[in-house]
Amino acid sequence: MLPLKEVDQPTPQPSGTRVPDQVKAAGVCHSDLHIWEGGYDLGHGRKPLSLKDRGVSAATGRWGMRPWARLLAFGPDAEGPTPAV
Repeated sequence: MLPLKEVDQPTPQPSGTRVPDQVKAAGVCHSDLHIWEGGYDLGHGRKPLSLKDRGVSAATGRWGMRPWARLLAFGPDAEGPTPAV
């Protein structure tokens, strides 16, 4: 398994209705652990659901539930509160 690590990347310039954010904290639930392990045991003797077979890995995607994030910018077509720059 890949270790969790903090990644610092430049803020993307949003287009359309996109709104990039910076996640400060998030809870991790049991379903996140299945992704970390690479799949789900479907039970009843069925073949395990492999995320790799579907092009998904622990390194691609956002983890956690109910993230606490800062909105960094708004695309030109997005509507909402002012970003916390």
